[in-house]
Amino acid sequence: MARTHTLLACLCLLSAAEAQGQAVNRLDEAVLVRAERMLAIQMDVKEKTARLDRDIGRARGRIELAHAARANHLADREGEVGKEAGAVLKMLQEAGVAEALGEVFEQVRADAGNVRARLGQVDVGAATQSIEADLAETLAEMIEALKRRPAAGAPGRQ
Repeated sequence: MARTHTLLACLCLLSAAEAQGQAVNRLDEAVLVRAERMLAIQMDVKEKTARLDRDIGRARGRIELAHAARANHLADREGEVGKEAGAVLKMLQEAGVAEALGEVFEQVRADAGNVRARLGQVDVGAATQSIEADLAETLAEMIEALKRRPAAGAPGRQ
């Protein structure tokens, strides 16, 4: 009888650990999807910022109304990156796992806010483009790390 209770207790613990592992896997997948979305937006904004910078240069540095409108649209798109990063942070905090990943997404959110503010001022120069490139690189590295991360319950993952 005691053996049966012990076996049942072990099965319950294994089942709970498996459920927790599945929850971690779902969280990883959700973070990956959002990171990929952020990277796609960031790459689009980065490309269009460089194009806008060239167009302003062709206008001899004179910022026209059309340039400002394009920059404001890019600022709005960059805001989407910040919102996605905030959503990821919330998911990580609710799951109680906002350590290292959380720090990365805090930085992504801060950098996206910085880029958004710069674009709002039609600052499409080298400094803005450098921050955009760093953001894209960070997101690409995060995506690769998430893809390489073993599934919860798999060997090498605790």
